[in-house]
Amino acid sequence: MTYDLQKIVTFVLKSQGLKEITESDFVNYLSVKKRLVTPAEAKKILEKCIAGSVVLKDGEVLKPRFDLEDTVVEPDFKIAPEVMTSDKVDTFIEIVKYLADKSGKDRKEIVAEINTLAEDTCTLPVVAALIYAKMNGIDARRFYEAVEREILENPEK
Repeated sequence: MTYDLQKIVTFVLKSQGLKEITESDFVNYLSVKKRLVTPAEAKKILEKCIAGSVVLKDGEVLKPRFDLEDTVVEPDFKIAPEVMTSDKVDTFIEIVKYLADKSGKDRKEIVAEINTLAEDTCTLPVVAALIYAKMNGIDARRFYEAVEREILENPEK
């Protein structure tokens, strides 16, 4: 979900030509100006962005904790429904979404290639996804901490 939140932040900031934004402007842009979600949903998204360290809250100002140029936002951008319903972050899926955006390849194709790589290298799929990114010249360092945390929290995988 982290990458989906980054896409939302990128959408809001790039659409307005900004590098930072106030909390109220963020909520108003998503709910009132673009009518993508209700104000309550926009506040929930904002809370997830802050809790997930996607943005840094400095007083009333929000600043992205990632490079806006590394996040691809489609011209017909819509907020993914799982952003509103899920609190769990699936690191593997996040990496696959990122790789698909960066490479232009189909997600199913990427997953198949990663699964083959995982089998060939005897690694976890989430680790194989990082190897896949490196092999394809895609900078996936933004996921290193999440992958490390996932491995340390679930050593039985």
